[in-house]
Amino acid sequence: MNQFSRILGWFAAIAVSCWALGWVSLSAAQQESSVLAPPATEQPELVPAMPTTPQPQPAAGPQEEMAPPPGAVTVHPVARIDYDVTHRARRLFGGSPFVELSMVTQNPADGCFYEIPLCLPACCTGEPKMTSYCGLMGRGVVVYCYECGLEIEVKFRLRGDVEVEYGT
Repeated sequence: MNQFSRILGWFAAIAVSCWALGWVSLSAAQQESSVLAPPATEQPELVPAMPTTPQPQPAAGPQEEMAPPPGAVTVHPVARIDYDVTHRARRLFGGSPFVELSMVTQNPADGCFYEIPLCLPACCTGEPKMTSYCGLMGRGVVVYCYECGLEIEVKFRLRGDVEVEYGT
């Protein structure tokens, strides 16, 4: 009977500690939610998918393309972006100069546009081949494939942030 009382006491102690842990995390979550700032009301500026280094501009002529009217495409801000580089992609990046650019990417899951800053090695030239699909549990995935062998997967997570994975 003594051993049964000891086991019952352990279960009671575990149950009380789980209840206390849940109560503390609930009160901490309520305190954290009051710290959140309201979302920004202004829209971010639409940035084309071009390198940030200044490029010489051709003379304006009659064959100039028309830019879309302002407000035609709404670019949403991204809460957080996580970058991951595989071992094989690190060798591609090693020792080469970089080109920083921003890609305006459409999430295939919800159809919204997001601005994703990327860093590419200088060997990646030309336009990438792009594929997009809805992945696991309905999250959007966009894959950019360059001729040099670099693949960039942009994964839109369900909680609102983005994961960018560089691979070969």
